[in-house]
Amino acid sequence: MATLEVIPGDPFYPTFAAAWALANNNDFILGNAVGAATTYYDEVLTNLTGKTGVTIGVHAGDEGLIVVRPVTNQTYIWRIDTDNITIQDIYFHHGWRSIARLIEAYNGDNALIRRCDFRVTAVSDMCIESNAYDVTGWVIEDCDFFGGSSGVSNYGHGIKCDHLTAVEISRCTFYSLQQGVGYAYSAIIDRCWFDGRATSTNSYGVYRLRDSAVLTNSIIFDTMYAVHCDAVCTTGGVFNNVMYNCDRAITTGAGSYPFALDNNAMVNCNVALFGNASWGPAPDCNLFYNNGTDVISYTAPVHSQTTDPLFTDGPGHDFTWVAGGGSPLEDNGKPLPGVVNFDFIGTARPQGAGWDIGPYEIVASGWGHTFLGGPVSSVLGVTNPSSVMGV
Repeated sequence: MATLEVIPGDPFYPTFAAAWALANNNDFILGNAVGAATTYYDEVLTNLTGKTGVTIGVHAGDEGLIVVRPVTNQTYIWRIDTDNITIQDIYFHHGWRSIARLIEAYNGDNALIRRCDFRVTAVSDMCIESNAYDVTGWVIEDCDFFGGSSGVSNYGHGIKCDHLTAVEISRCTFYSLQQGVGYAYSAIIDRCWFDGRATSTNSYGVYRLRDSAVLTNSIIFDTMYAVHCDAVCTTGGVFNNVMYNCDRAITTGAGSYPFALDNNAMVNCNVALFGNASWGPAPDCNLFYNNGTDVISYTAPVHSQTTDPLFTDGPGHDFTWVAGGGSPLEDNGKPLPGVVNFDFIGTARPQGAGWDIGPYEIVASGWGHTFLGGPVSSVLGVTNPSSVMGV
């Protein structure tokens, strides 16, 4: 497939919308204007339809330098209405406009969104939202989603996937959002980082996890609610995560059965596990420590750990620990082959004498990978992006 480069102001294709409408079935490169540190694509709402298997990206070295934003107040920037599209290495910004969603999943299956950054600020705005039609097979990986900056509460939503079925979300970071991932029906969420420090009341890491949805190997801290499981949670589960300094770590609906809650570390929360009925499978091999209340209205957990996890730096959000140093997380997890085969940084499970609790699996000689203080932004290369996202 041929590749077409687009540069703002080009006489033939002055915008990406024009290129999409006029070009044949090409891949697209959003080019950086000559001499520009950052190039802005001010786009009208564009329905990406009629072309399948297309890739939209940037030149090597331009990652993070190409910003797509709305030209005026509008419903969306790009609507995905074609199958098998790939969008990569682009920064989608609200442009200080009223924008309901940056990308709308409309009627296109099997999209791949990777290494992109998204920024919204209004409370109701979405970075990615499915709308009207059910679409399936989306993969969203290595992306960063940003809401309000420090001191601004509950600004925006990351991914709302009520019409996205079989969506996979992995290695993504969510900062200062009212909901990181919402309406996660049948979603697979793995190795994600949810930072709620700039939010206040009614903020969620994951909201309405239900049906066969699975949350694994993820880190959620400083949100009001870390994980909200809907009343129709059935065959999925919450496995090998850490919820730290949240008002409620896990909240379940009255019909959340047989939803499984295993190998999680719930620390410094007001309530670790808040249920709406004293039934359901017993949570197995979790750690409860320094919570106001461990369990309310839920089946009594089994094989729990209740002593200090000995995190390397809990307040600094380093939830590793010293190998062989006595952490109750080490080797005290439930074996979950085929469910959680790797940890947050890619180490195979299990290591040592058994499975570890939480998102990390320690190896005999220490950590298999260098701890980075949380996922480094795939585009910006920073762990505190709010200081550099003011485009």
